[in-house]
Amino acid sequence: MRRILGRLVVVAAAIMQPSLASDVYFNDFNGPTGSSYPEWTSSGYSNTANTAGTIPAGSGAQLPTNADSVNSKQRFLGEFGGPAIVTAPPYNPQHFVRVDQTVTLTLKNLESHTGVTVSFDLYIMKWRHSHSEFFQQSFWGQGDGRRELGS
Repeated sequence: MRRILGRLVVVAAAIMQPSLASDVYFNDFNGPTGSSYPEWTSSGYSNTANTAGTIPAGSGAQLPTNADSVNSKQRFLGEFGGPAIVTAPPYNPQHFVRVDQTVTLTLKNLESHTGVTVSFDLYIMKWRHSHSEFFQQSFWGQGDGRRELGS
């Protein structure tokens, strides 16, 4: 499973003057392909072994960088999930693996605020979903342990 972030805008509303909300972060990730962004960090990825026994469990580091879309008309932050693991048939549940990765945006020196609005494009690419229990519990969350969006 690969989860990709495209553009992200974070807006903070000031405590004393909420009507004066302003963008505190914006990035369209349109730097040269392979550019890294120091405000973005990654836990690295880990993958389970598949039940067929052909792919072992593994893990590795992965620096968040931007990538080109297939048609080269847009860049986005990603791809995440480590290197391609299942690259040839058979494409069935016994050969799939689960990949986990946390990507974090850290914003420093924010002014005091009472609320934040986060707006972004989320691209879920190269996603394989089956009817097995193994793949039915995929979530995207906000980092505090709550699961906000199931896929």
